[in-house]
Amino acid sequence: MGQSAVSLRTKIIWLAIIITIVAAFFIWREQKDYKVVSENGDAELSMAQSALPEGIKLSDITLTQVPAEEFSALALALGSSAIFRLGPDGLQFKKPVNLSLRTTSKYGIMPVITHVHNDEISLLEILSTEIINDETQMVSVALSNFSEIHVTDTIAEDFNVADEIPDEPVDTNKKNPYEGMSEEE
Repeated sequence: MGQSAVSLRTKIIWLAIIITIVAAFFIWREQKDYKVVSENGDAELSMAQSALPEGIKLSDITLTQVPAEEFSALALALGSSAIFRLGPDGLQFKKPVNLSLRTTSKYGIMPVITHVHNDEISLLEILSTEIINDETQMVSVALSNFSEIHVTDTIAEDFNVADEIPDEPVDTNKKNPYEGMSEEE
């Protein structure tokens, strides 16, 4: 009888150890950040696996820098110096993800980061900044959905996003959105 009690106690201890190891694995897996880096290395997206919506795999996530010659009229009106396109467009995360951007600015002026989706603009709060040198810094913002992220390196003191967006639709195929406008407009 003594041996079976010890044997039962040993089995219970081993079962508790196995359960603890399995639980620790799932907790570790939940906390692990997955990363997607842009081709040029200027942008890095990090997220917990649990942030991904059902049916979306990490390999579905894209992060590309838009070439300057492809900037839209809206991007030119905002004074965007860099644009990062995140896909799939419109993707909604279960919880916020972190986007870190390497930005450059003259005179050490902090960049302004905006999220643009369907021509709607929202200002993103910079969560952290790491100064690399006099003109370069890494800034981090939180995102809950995807579209385009615009970086504006410098902004005049009197800049107002609402003033810079044309009231009427602009021809986004034009290289210069102000082409054909008089100075009075």
